[in-house]
Amino acid sequence: MWLAYVGDNIVPLYYRIIRAQTQQDIDDGVAALMQKFSFVVKHSNGMINGSDDCYFNGTKQFTVLDCAILPFLERMVVVLKYWKKVDIFATRNENEDVNKWYKYWQFGRQRESFQRSIYDFSWFEKLPQNPMTVHLGMTDVKSFEPQTYMCKVYEFYANPPK
Repeated sequence: MWLAYVGDNIVPLYYRIIRAQTQQDIDDGVAALMQKFSFVVKHSNGMINGSDDCYFNGTKQFTVLDCAILPFLERMVVVLKYWKKVDIFATRNENEDVNKWYKYWQFGRQRESFQRSIYDFSWFEKLPQNPMTVHLGMTDVKSFEPQTYMCKVYEFYANPPK
């Protein structure tokens, strides 16, 4: 249920904010996103405990929900900050529901597999060169920057070469 909710309600808001052309459109999208975050907190039986040490379901049990939501949340944080100067957790000190999402994201980022996926690039040089990494000059482990890569891929898809 929650995976469908996130896919149907939160993901479209992310893309709405990315496509926004005015600051008002960005602000409206962020406000709607905060409402969706609050809805999840108020109606889920897990995240509502607001603990610093739990996954989406409120336990230390990592589930398919976390596999789907955490990478997307990471992408939202990175891409919205880069493209729209939006910190989706900016109100965490004033908004407890946003703070619960922030705590969930922070806890999930501590997972070893998550850390390997964003910081350990020993696999990178074993793969054939990706045309995008070559285009960006990220041809080895030392020059590969995952956050820049993620943002530039969005830029490429938004403005493909003719």
